[in-house]
Amino acid sequence: MASSISETEQDELSKQFETWFVERIKGADQNVDTGIFINYILTTLSTDDTSDEEKSEAILPFLQELNQKEISDEENFLKEVMFTWNQMRADFEKRSQPKDSLDNQENTESKVEKGLFVNKNSEDALSREKMKRDKLAENAKKQKEQTKKALVEQRQKEEERKKKAQQKAAKI
Repeated sequence: MASSISETEQDELSKQFETWFVERIKGADQNVDTGIFINYILTTLSTDDTSDEEKSEAILPFLQELNQKEISDEENFLKEVMFTWNQMRADFEKRSQPKDSLDNQENTESKVEKGLFVNKNSEDALSREKMKRDKLAENAKKQKEQTKKALVEQRQKEEERKKKAQQKAAKI
């Protein structure tokens, strides 16, 4: 989905969402440092080239961390975050419908400029989180394979014992 809001409007949207998010978090736990969470979440949400599902997967670990600090049910909170962001973004996009070709040219220029300034910290955080998820998935797969292999070996040994017992019984 291509962004049809200007850089200024994007900043305004981010501030509005940050205000909502901080109020929502502070209502649940007064001791949470929202600065840690909000930058990553805003960067993730404002990325146009990822789906809502990918954004949700990226944000969920942070909401789970908040869950340890008295926020209940991170899945519902995740849905609320995604809904609120999408609603606010839609409102801003409605307000910023291009009026003429000059506005379109400015939007295009701001998109090009935006690409020049990439937040490396958030990209690094995203890649570390992805590496962690991939490693956990790989470890889970290995553990599953080991468990399956051990179960097969156990069954084979049990069958061998039964055969030996039958052979002994046949000899008697």
